[in-house]
Amino acid sequence: MAVGKLPRRPVSAWHGVESLDVKNQSLPVPGTDSTNFRYNSPMNRLFEVTRDGFIISTDPARLNFDVVHGYLQRSYWSPGVPRGVVERAATNSLCFGVYTGEDQVGYARVITDFTAIAYLADVFVLESYQGRGLGKWLVQTMLAHPELQFVRKWMLFTRDAHGLYEQFGFTRIPNVENRSLERRAAEPWPDPLPFDPDPALSKAEP
Repeated sequence: MAVGKLPRRPVSAWHGVESLDVKNQSLPVPGTDSTNFRYNSPMNRLFEVTRDGFIISTDPARLNFDVVHGYLQRSYWSPGVPRGVVERAATNSLCFGVYTGEDQVGYARVITDFTAIAYLADVFVLESYQGRGLGKWLVQTMLAHPELQFVRKWMLFTRDAHGLYEQFGFTRIPNVENRSLERRAAEPWPDPLPFDPDPALSKAEP
């Protein structure tokens, strides 16, 4: 097992599929069926984009916590954070890793219900890879994730990156600490919603 990573289960055990060569494709959850709400959870979708030799992926098996914890424990927002806290937070978030080859060079996570609200956290690009537009691309990719298009309100806190997020429609919240920004949807939820339950499946058996 690679040092500093979560146990890398075989692909068939982790995702229930034999190949990771998928883009925004539903990944079956072992032991469930299509009537189980967890089967259709957005957390079970793999989303990847590539650019100039870099890849952003939501595959949890690729996360390198030596890199993630190493950066976060020296960041201004979570100095000294224990590794266990970082790993537990990642387990319960939608995580985005930035990679070049097998090396992880960036990270961010979204805490969300995929419907009403999302909180953007722990966004970083390693210092040696900064200045290449990777941070901007990472934020852009998270906001473009197809399962997050119905979120009504995004929130985040930052000490010094207001200009980055304001490029994507985030605004400073009046009368709140200057680190707080939000981004609201311009339009109401569509009707019907594409993820509304099928009425035929929700009817109780006689």
